[in-house]
Amino acid sequence: QLKTDTITTLTQRVQSLETRETENGEQQKQQVQSLLEQLTGLESKTAEIESLTTENRDKDEQLEAQKRSFLEQSKDTLQSKQAEIESLTAQQQEKDEQLEAQ
Repeated sequence: QLKTDTITTLTQRVQSLETRETENGEQQKQQVQSLLEQLTGLESKTAEIESLTTENRDKDEQLEAQKRSFLEQSKDTLQSKQAEIESLTAQQQEKDEQLEAQ
């Protein structure tokens, strides 16, 4: 009888351990699945961030090119206006000198 009780107890313990092991395995599978889903989400967000970063870099480069172009145009316009002013000033001085000579 004692041997039977011991065997029954041991059998129950083994079954309990097997059940716990199975439950732990299932729990680990679920945790791994959850982590994989999180990683997939992170990969997607990382790709989105990289895309936006590239887009922003492209826009920054475009703005920089537009700024350089605007500054060049402004410089050219300024130089042209300065030359025009100098020419008009010279013409006015010439007219003033002609009037004084008369």
